[in-house]
Amino acid sequence: MGNGVPVSALSFSLLALILIGSSATPAHASSLAIDGKANGQGLSLSASATLTTTSPNDIIIAYVAAAGSYPNVPTSSHLTFSLRQYLHTGTGNPNVAEYFAVAHSVLSSEVITATDVGSSNEIQIVVFGVSGASTSSPFDPGALPKTATGTTGIPSATISTSFANDLIIGLEGDDSGASGGGPLGGFTLIANVVASDTADSMGAEYKIVAATQTNLSVQYTDSTVAQNWGMIADALQDPPATGVPQFSMGLLPILALALPALLLLRARLYRT
Repeated sequence: MGNGVPVSALSFSLLALILIGSSATPAHASSLAIDGKANGQGLSLSASATLTTTSPNDIIIAYVAAAGSYPNVPTSSHLTFSLRQYLHTGTGNPNVAEYFAVAHSVLSSEVITATDVGSSNEIQIVVFGVSGASTSSPFDPGALPKTATGTTGIPSATISTSFANDLIIGLEGDDSGASGGGPLGGFTLIANVVASDTADSMGAEYKIVAATQTNLSVQYTDSTVAQNWGMIADALQDPPATGVPQFSMGLLPILALALPALLLLRARLYRT
């Protein structure tokens, strides 16, 4: 063989280009989205919400507030709920709980019912679906539910995440009975529910973030100052991108030019 670049070096260079190109994974937008929502309230130890979704394999979040006692795990015909977080805000004040379930099939007018274990006559429920999440590991492992309670000021809790593209949720309950509650800090309202006797209120909100978060303040405000409140902040994680690795677009022109030249040079070296 004559002088020149060894064939093995050419093969290695070509392989390196292929590996670099195939390992480049383009950034993707979050696949998470709210898929259906409903709410209800009652004064007789029970409240129901009727939920309809459009996608299978949703994560269903049920948020329940009961005045002064512990809410039971919600029930429905096709869902099995598990407790994610319970927060006791004080004697006589609304106690709030977050539950979740996996809906493997699309839900059509699914009645989800919350009940109270005690003698409270006030209970509210908000339910909503989240599409695009992993059914086996829906929550960001670095963002265990964060809670906070207070007697004055704006209800808020602080949360940090491990991943980008999370869907952050804020779940708030208080005894202000305010009908004008709403999210702060770029969050979007899911629901605001007021007991029919206007003694207690609760709200749910969400925000999709493009980057990991450190000490993100999750706040929810009322039209009046909440006297006793509880707040739960949680995060559902966006599953990592899957599929066949793709070449980086920036390397395609290089490969298109280099491959024919390398093959021609290799053939000539073999003939010498």
